[in-house]
Amino acid sequence: MRSEYWYQHKLEEYFNEHYKKYDFDIEWYINPSINQWKFKIPELNAKITITCNCEGKITEIDEPIN
Repeated sequence: MRSEYWYQHKLEEYFNEHYKKYDFDIEWYINPSINQWKFKIPELNAKITITCNCEGKITEIDEPIN
C-alpha cells in the first residue's frame, strides 16, 4: 500500500482532469478510504466514487442521485 499523499495526488489529478469544471457545485462525502474520494454533482445527477489502486490506476463508479 502506498502513502496517503501518493493516493491523494493521483486522485486529485484524475478529479482535475474530469470534474474540475463542476467544482463550484460538488458536495463532498467523507472519504471512504485513503485511496478513495466520493462526491455528488447535482448538475449531473451523479454520485461518484473514484478509487486509485496501488499502481495508480483510477476506477470510477457513477451512480444516479436518489
